[in-house]
Parts: sequence; C-alpha cells; structure tokens
Amino acid sequence: MDRVPASLMTDLTAGQRAATRMILESTDRFTVVQGYAGVGKTTQFRAVMSAISLLPEETRPRVIGLAPTHRAVGEMQSAGVDARTTASFLHDTQLLQRNGQTPDFSNTLFLLDESSMVGLADMAKAHSLIVAGGGRAVSSGDNDQLQPIAPGQPFRLMQQRSAADVAIMKEIVRQMPELRPAVYSLIERDVHRALTTIEQVTPEQVPRKEGAWAPGSSVVEFTPKQEKAIEKALSEGKPCRKVSPRRSTRRW
Repeated sequence: MDRVPASLMTDLTAGQRAATRMILESTDRFTVVQGYAGVGKTTQFRAVMSAISLLPEETRPRVIGLAPTHRAVGEMQSAGVDARTTASFLHDTQLLQRNGQTPDFSNTLFLLDESSMVGLADMAKAHSLIVAGGGRAVSSGDNDQLQPIAPGQPFRLMQQRSAADVAIMKEIVRQMPELRPAVYSLIERDVHRALTTIEQVTPEQVPRKEGAWAPGSSVVEFTPKQEKAIEKALSEGKPCRKVSPRRSTRRW
C-alpha cells in the first residue's frame, strides 16, 4: 500500500500509527513491532485489516496470523485476522514440502503475534517457510512479557542485531489513569518509582463489590511466614473488583 488513509489513523496512538504505516507501506520481507503490555496491539491489528480491506480484491494481500498460544490466536481472530497456531502452520507447511509441494505466499502478509514467546528453532523455521513461499512477515510482541520455553530469544535479537525496521508502541491505553505512570516506570526498570506511585493510589480508588475485602494499602509487604495472607490477598483481591477495573488492569 502506497499510503495508509488518514481516516483510519485518527483514533490511534502515535505508536499504533507508526506500526500500522510500517506494516502496510514497507516492502521489506521482515519488520518488527515492539509493543508493551496494554498498548492496544489488537486495535492496531484492526487498523491494518481495515486498510487492507480497502484495496482492490485482485491485489489485496492475504493476511495470516500466527501465534504460539490459542488465546493469542483468538485475540487475532477477534480483530478479523485469519489466525492459527504457529505449531500447526509449521506442521502443515513442512508436510506439504515433504510431499514435493511449494506453498505460494507471494501475496501474503504474516502477522506473527506474541513473538517473544517463540524459540529460535520455530522462529527460524517459520521465517524460512515464509521466504520460500515469497511472503512477508511482521513479528509483533513484547520483550518484557513471557519469554520462550524453547532455547533462544529471536524476537529480542531481531530488534538488537538485525537490519529489520522496528516500530515501538509504548502509549498505554489499557490501565487506570492513576496507575499508568507506574507502568511506564516499570518499563524503564525503575521499580522504586513504580511502587511509590502505586502507594499514592489508595485501595478506595479501585471500585469494588459491596462488602468485598480491601487491603489497607495498595502496596503490602508480607513475610515468608504469611503465606496464607498472601493467598488471601491474591485470591480475594482481583475477583473483588468490579468488571471494568479488572479488564483495565489484566495482564499487568
């Protein structure tokens, strides 16, 4: 796509706009999107799909989403992406190759979500298969979230040591405004400043169900002997909150 329509970018953050433009306007084989927790990666995927839907059908690329978990696959599907697990893609495509067939990905854009969870071997296989078929791929994820169980950190290495263009999404949209500065502090590895910010947010500021248990402070220190108190805080804290604040702070 020569240029992304401005009308599709009006409600996006600066990071979402940069990522959307790179994905749609770049002709590079591989590009990377680093998006921290809560920056709206699903919203950004929707913008990509909306822009692609405006292209003439005869030139419109096929979009295939790949992710290591079924949950991530489901989130991509909710954004309109035809998604499947990375493992199933590798299995089926390698099976075709063993049978003497070469998949055609010449007009195909792959969106590789949760790439930080993919090990070196699977990432290398996926990239090799995409190159063999003539496709393009965008690896999206967050270095600071879950890491691969398998050896290697290819997503991190792609950003640090490859020539791939990288778009960074860092504007947090899924978090209470009072707690958002704490998230930015954690991104910057400043734990002390993050805890100081959280301490200033009293438990009363978080909507809870009537009669629900609430801690005395937003930051509570437990000793190793207080395991039952820790279990109580974990089991009763989050479920006691109303639906809206639970959604705005999930995965944080």
